Amino acid sequence: MESKKVVQTLRQIAKDSASARAVFGWLSEYTNNVLSSSVEHFEQQSTRWGRLHLDDQMVVTRKEAIAIMKQLDELMLGRFIVGRRGSDTRFEFWTPRSHIGKAAMGEIDRIDIHEEDVTLEDDEIIEMHRTLLANALELPVSAIRIKIKE
Repeated sequence: MESKKVVQTLRQIAKDSASARAVFGWLSEYTNNVLSSSVEHFEQQSTRWGRLHLDDQMVVTRKEAIAIMKQLDELMLGRFIVGRRGSDTRFEFWTPRSHIGKAAMGEIDRIDIHEEDVTLEDDEIIEMHRTLLANALELPVSAIRIKIKE
């Protein structure tokens, strides 16, 4: 999606929801370079920001945090990851958090989405597929074998 469209969509999301404004306000002030945030972290930090800047009774719920994470995923600003086997449900950022927040809050007009090319070796690709199959079939990775016919 084009940067201008992404920014317009972010601003519309912020306009439509006080919880989204709290999330984007928190993100706009974010200074740490962390790649992912759990739903709980989103909830807590957005609620704190919202209470300081919008409404002292504000609460950003888990449901609202997840909805915003999914919208960011749809805009290809990162990836919403459902927690499995003890891992937290979280959002993995592909764009600096502060840029997302500042764009949504009207502080900047462009978001640069940086995508790095990833080159994998054949054995890495096979191992990834073994892991995917094991997770899908709920088996240990050691139970999955991939045979390549030449």
